[in-house]
Amino acid sequence: MPFEGGSQLVNYRDADEAFRTRNYEKAIGLYFEFLRDFPEDFAAWCNLGISLGRMGRPEDALKCFDRALELDPRSADAWHNRGLSLGSLGRREEELECYDRALEINPTYQVSILKKVEVLRVLCREQEANELFREYTNRKRAAIQNVFK
Repeated sequence: MPFEGGSQLVNYRDADEAFRTRNYEKAIGLYFEFLRDFPEDFAAWCNLGISLGRMGRPEDALKCFDRALELDPRSADAWHNRGLSLGSLGRREEELECYDRALEINPTYQVSILKKVEVLRVLCREQEANELFREYTNRKRAAIQNVFK
């Protein structure tokens, strides 16, 4: 986040505060205002996308995540959130590809694993879903057992 320009910094802080308190409508306006001056701010694009998605605007959210991924294509969070937007649009195969990308970056990214299981089930790919979930639970069980060794 840039620290130059007092009003832009206030806008960013206000946008983040609105986002944290789930006042997404206010956050959307403030992030748009901030991004006019700082269009390279990855976090602002992601938070704007999340806010738009939560306000029922998945097409607009998708554009924000695409922009965020132009800035940082190695963000598992951005890939995951892009997948959520695609899922809201009913584009399940593309949604699945996004979770795969997130998992390539972070193979233990729990939310993407669980969403991938969910989408595989929606797509009637039960065997794949069950295998993935079994692998996930086995890793979790092993991690827990290692804590108590």
